[in-house]
Amino acid sequence: AGDNSHCLQLAISILKWLCNDFTVTELLNLHEEILVPVNDCSVSNLIFKPASQVAFLDEDLEWINSDKEIVSDITEEYYLVHPSITYDMACSLQLKPLNTMIANSEEFTFEQAGQSEPLTTRLNRILREYKDTSVIQELLQNADDAGATEVAVYYDARKHDSNNLFFPGMANSYGPALLFYNNAEFSEEDFENIRKIAGETKMNKPLKVGKFGVGFCSVYHITDVPSFVSGEMFAVFDPTLQCLSKEIKSEFNPGIRINFYKHRLLKKSNQFIPYTGVCGFNP
Repeated sequence: AGDNSHCLQLAISILKWLCNDFTVTELLNLHEEILVPVNDCSVSNLIFKPASQVAFLDEDLEWINSDKEIVSDITEEYYLVHPSITYDMACSLQLKPLNTMIANSEEFTFEQAGQSEPLTTRLNRILREYKDTSVIQELLQNADDAGATEVAVYYDARKHDSNNLFFPGMANSYGPALLFYNNAEFSEEDFENIRKIAGETKMNKPLKVGKFGVGFCSVYHITDVPSFVSGEMFAVFDPTLQCLSKEIKSEFNPGIRINFYKHRLLKKSNQFIPYTGVCGFNP
C-alpha cells in the first residue's frame, strides 16, 4: 500500500507538470503515450492506462460515486480515472467524460443523402411540407412500416425528476411530452429509414406507406429533441445541439443510439423515467 501511495503521488506530480508545460494540442498528440492511473475495483495494485482510453465523471455525474455497485460495474467495462485525479486535472489532460466516451462509441447520425446544406436548413424545408397536424399520421405510417399491430398515443403532462441523468443536458426536455407507442421492434432498416432524411431505402419498397422516410421529421413541429426506445436501443436526435453538445462530436452527426442492456449504467440512471411504466416498458 505504501508503494502504491508513493507511485500515485509521483504520477500525479508528473501529470501536473504535463498540464502546466504542454499545450492542449501537444497533450492530445501524446494521449497514447501519457499513462494515467485508473480506478480498478478488482485489484489492489495501481493500474495505468493510456489517456486516450481513460474517462472521468463530469460534475453532473458525481452521483455515480455514491454507489459502489455502479462504480464497480463501470470499471468492468471502462477505465475510469483514479479518484485522486481531480476534476480540473482530468479536464486539463483532455480526458473524456464517461457519457461522452460511451456516446461517441455508438454514434447515431442523420444522413443527408447527398445534400450539402446544413441539417437544420434541410429539416426546415421538410417541415414546410408537413403540417403540424400531420405528426400523428406520420408516426402511424412509421408504425405500419415497422409491422406494428397496436399503437397508443398519450399526452404526458408530468414533469419528471431530472436529477441523476446519464445525459444531464437533457434535463430541460423532461417535462410534458407526447408519447407514441407501437408494439413493433424496429429492424436495422427501419432505423436507417428514420435517420436518413431523404429516406431512399423506402424507394424500392412499394408497400411501405411512409413518404421516403422523411415523415418522422414531422415530430420537429413539437420537439427539438425527439427520442425513442425500440428493443434494446435508446436513440436521441439533437440537431440544434441544445442537449447533447458534450456527447456529440460533430454538428453533422447530431444523434446517439445506445444499447441500454449493454451499458448497465444507463439503466441505473433516471434517463428512462419518462418511458418507465408506459405500455409495460421496464428497462
